[in-house]
Amino acid sequence: MHHGNAVEAFLTGEAFTIGMTGETSGFLPVPTPDLNDLVRHEDYQEICSFCAEIHLKSEHNLLGELLPDYAAEDFILFESDHFVVIPGVGAVCDGYVLISPKEHVLSFGHLSPTLDAELDDVCQRTAGFLRKRYGRRVLAFEHGAESFRNRGGSCTDHAHMHMFPAVPEIDIATGVRRDFELRSVNDFLPALRHQVQERQKPYLWLRSDDGRMWICDAPSALSQYVRRIIVAQLGRADEWDWAVFPGIEHLCSTIETFRVFPNG
Repeated sequence: MHHGNAVEAFLTGEAFTIGMTGETSGFLPVPTPDLNDLVRHEDYQEICSFCAEIHLKSEHNLLGELLPDYAAEDFILFESDHFVVIPGVGAVCDGYVLISPKEHVLSFGHLSPTLDAELDDVCQRTAGFLRKRYGRRVLAFEHGAESFRNRGGSCTDHAHMHMFPAVPEIDIATGVRRDFELRSVNDFLPALRHQVQERQKPYLWLRSDDGRMWICDAPSALSQYVRRIIVAQLGRADEWDWAVFPGIEHLCSTIETFRVFPNG
């Protein structure tokens, strides 16, 4: 767990490239705030379960509450300077993880361009590991909040990308197209920054195993919208709520599997 030297042959496969940009500005401000958005950033951070898990705090640590036999350090499956990989509560399968910035950032559309290359590396390493260990396609998505009020189906205000090895029955893009108009994109973070800066709308972002990516405006997305699609495609439509179906066995299996993650 944590850092060490990676074995390149173990991680290679189809690259999980998400695109980079040369911009150098800091974290982007939340545009056009209203009264619902005028809450101190620190107030959200204090009660954020992601922040608790990332910084190994016991209070508000959801994984710690669900898995009391594990140490807080066990939940950090991998980390770089600015990002962590943690087990995803509500996992629908073994190997279901979340990639999140250590900084309390609203969504990846608000992430500093200076961190693009580092995030790209974390995504490549994680996807390569999942692909090698499980022998399946690796899919990823984000419910992207534009503001604290316009969340795009996200149920937390700390950015996190879902990534997991998918069985053949899962086709997120087809499910999303029934409700939203997807646009193809050739990058990740620049497109998301454009979404929150210029379009000023929450979004859904999807990535297939072969590198294709899509984004759509998602002002009307239900909470846990993509999860609802996934469990329906698995024939378990009533299991969409992670709070009711946290996937304890999958969480434990994922933690144990990542103990051999080649850090570095």
